[in-house]
Amino acid sequence: MSAPRDKQEPKLHWDGTKRRWDVFLPVQNEDGSASGVAANWNQLIWTVLRIRKQAHGSEWSPGFETPISSITFSDFDPCAVYEVEMWFRDSAGDGPRKVFEIRTDKKGRPISMNLVGAS
Repeated sequence: MSAPRDKQEPKLHWDGTKRRWDVFLPVQNEDGSASGVAANWNQLIWTVLRIRKQAHGSEWSPGFETPISSITFSDFDPCAVYEVEMWFRDSAGDGPRKVFEIRTDKKGRPISMNLVGAS
């Protein structure tokens, strides 16, 4: 098979205004020409997160909404306790909220996470 005449790269794009993912996957045809497969879909479920440091009655952060279902936290203070409030959101509204407590070690790395409340 020969190299494609028009080299195209795979693309993944998030359109926050339309709340839509767009993807393009290049395909090399048998004659060496390039074509591709395009698809898009709307995100149906969102994860909403807020965080606060438990010491001294800190206020909740403004929070953020994300289409991603996996999150890694960093830059925590050493030997601290944080609360993370999480809930799912879809076209019908917000789901029940859950609060998790995260404890950090001497280097600020999370060492435990426990469910402490739900609504």
